[in-house]
Amino acid sequence: MKPVIVVTGASKGIGLEVTRILLEKFNANVIAISRTRTPELIQLGSDSLLIVECDVTDENALSNAISLGASRYHGIDGLILNAGTLDPLCRIGDDTPLDSWKHHFDVNFFSLVTAIKAALPTLAEEEPDVACVAVRPGMVDTGMQSTLRAFGGSHMNDKDHKAFIQVYDEGRLVKPQDCGHVIAALSLQAPKTLSGQFVSWDSEEYLRKEQHNLGLGWKTPAENLPWSPEISLRAMDAMQVDIAILTFPALSSGSVCEENRTTARRRNELASAICREHPERFGFFATLPFLDDVKGCLEEIQYALDILNASGVSLSSCYGEGQGATYIGDKRYDTVWEELNRRQAVVFVHGSQIPGSTPYPHSSLGIPITEVPNETFKAAAHLVVTGNRRKFPDVKVILAHLGGSVPVLAARVAVLSNHMGCILTPEEILEDFKTFYYETALSGYEANLAAIEKFVAHDHILFGTDFPGND
Repeated sequence: MKPVIVVTGASKGIGLEVTRILLEKFNANVIAISRTRTPELIQLGSDSLLIVECDVTDENALSNAISLGASRYHGIDGLILNAGTLDPLCRIGDDTPLDSWKHHFDVNFFSLVTAIKAALPTLAEEEPDVACVAVRPGMVDTGMQSTLRAFGGSHMNDKDHKAFIQVYDEGRLVKPQDCGHVIAALSLQAPKTLSGQFVSWDSEEYLRKEQHNLGLGWKTPAENLPWSPEISLRAMDAMQVDIAILTFPALSSGSVCEENRTTARRRNELASAICREHPERFGFFATLPFLDDVKGCLEEIQYALDILNASGVSLSSCYGEGQGATYIGDKRYDTVWEELNRRQAVVFVHGSQIPGSTPYPHSSLGIPITEVPNETFKAAAHLVVTGNRRKFPDVKVILAHLGGSVPVLAARVAVLSNHMGCILTPEEILEDFKTFYYETALSGYEANLAAIEKFVAHDHILFGTDFPGND
C-alpha cells in the first residue's frame, strides 16, 4: 500500500518541492491542498496526486478537503502543514487593520489546529502513536525570501534588511529541494524519539555541511535522510537480518576539548535509547572523544560499555589532520588499547575522511570513494607492523569496507616491511592481518569478495552497510 500524505501550501516553494519528492522519491499518494492550482503543481499530475483548491482559513473547507482525500485513498499516514503567509509585512505599530493580523494568525496557526483536528482520527486508525514534529528549515530560497529582499526595507531596520540580502548574495540560502527531502522523509518515518520536539537548522549550519561534503567529493542521498530506526527495521526485515549494530562517524578531527566529550556522550546516549526501544533488533558501537584525550576516552569506554551496554567502540583510522594526523597504532594510544584489550572489546575501524595533498583527482572520485578504503588499510597495516595487533590480541577488530586494499596489499606489506626493519617475519605479518574481521559495506562485489574469501576464514567476513550514506 502506498503511504498517503496531506500537504498544505502545496502550490509553490517548500510545499511544491515536498509534494514532488513524495511523488517521485517515496512513491506516495499526495493530497495537495492549495488556494490556487499553479502550473508547477499541475505539471506534477499523476494518479497519485489529488489537488484540492482550498483556503486553509475556511475551517469547513479545510476539514472537507482532508476528508475527501482520506476517502479517496482509504486513510491518511502523514500530515505536512506547510501553508503560511508573510502578510502583513509590517510592524504592529504601523497603521495596519486588525483584520490583517487576524488573517495572519488564521493562516499560520489556526489552520494547523483545524487540519490536525480533521486528520487526527484517521491518523490514529493507522498508528495509535502519532509522532508530531515541528520543523524550522532555516532561510530557504523561496518567493517569501524574494519579498523580504524587495519590500522588507520599508518595514524593518536597515541592518536586518541587509542581512536578508547578504545571505542571498553569498549563496547561503537553503535549497527548497534539500529541506523538502527532510520534511517528506519525516512525514513518513519520523522516529518516535523526535515526537514533541522542534527540529531546527539554520543557513550557517547548512552551508558548513554543504562545504564539508564538497570538500570530500561526496553528497549523501537526500532521500535517505533523516535516518530513523523504522527505516532500518524495514530493510532488516526484508533482508532477514535479526540484529544490526549502529555506529556514528568517529570524532577524528579537532582536538582534546570538552565539546568532543559532550558530543560523544550525547551520541552514545541517543544510540542507547534506540537500543532500549528495540532491544532485540539493535546494538551500537560507542563513539569516543578525540583519541588524544586518553582520560576522556577511558571514561567514555567505562560509561558506554558498563552503563549503556554498548557492543563495542568505533575508531577512525587516524586522528588529526594532514601531516599532524596520527594512526591508531601509535604508542600514545597504548593506554586506550590496554583498556580495550582488558575488556576483550570489539573495535570497529573506519577509514578517515582526511584529504591528502591531492584530495581527489576528479569530481567523480571523491575521498569516500578512493581515500577512505585505503585509510582503513593503512590503519590495519600500522596496527600490524607496530606489533600492536599482537600486543593487544584480545581486542576483536572489525575493518570497514573489507579492509580496503588489505587482501591485495597485505603480502606486499609482509615482504617489504620486514625488509625495512619490521621485527615481525613475513609469516607473522600475514598471520596478524588474518586476525581482523572484515565487513562488506560498499564492497559486496564479486572481485572484492573473491579476494577476501581467499585471504581470511569465512567466519571473519561480516555483513555491513553504509546506509544512510549509501547502500
